[in-house]
Amino acid sequence: MSKYDTMTDRELDAVVAEKVFGWRLSHRPGYGHIRKDSTVPPCKYPHYASDIEPAWHLVYSWRGDFELRRQNGMWKATFFIPSREFEAWADTGPRAVCLARLLATDALSPTPETPAP
Repeated sequence: MSKYDTMTDRELDAVVAEKVFGWRLSHRPGYGHIRKDSTVPPCKYPHYASDIEPAWHLVYSWRGDFELRRQNGMWKATFFIPSREFEAWADTGPRAVCLARLLATDALSPTPETPAP
């Protein structure tokens, strides 16, 4: 179980916008707006975790292989790079895509203690 599994879809949407695409959340409560920088006007962030169309942007921006399949009543999304894979299971395809991509992003993002691979 990952730290993302208990988040609501909209909470996941916000985390995806920030971690994967580099957007900042605005501080206007209830608006769900994001902005890339101060030159771009705020816009509502997509429903990555509940709508397959925006979820595919997580796949398009990935530089490796990807698989999404339904198995035993659940959806499994897997992002692949050579010698590694990041998978997640969820009730819906878009949510599985979000969860798997966040796992991949976390694992491959450098932290102050860990340099990039």
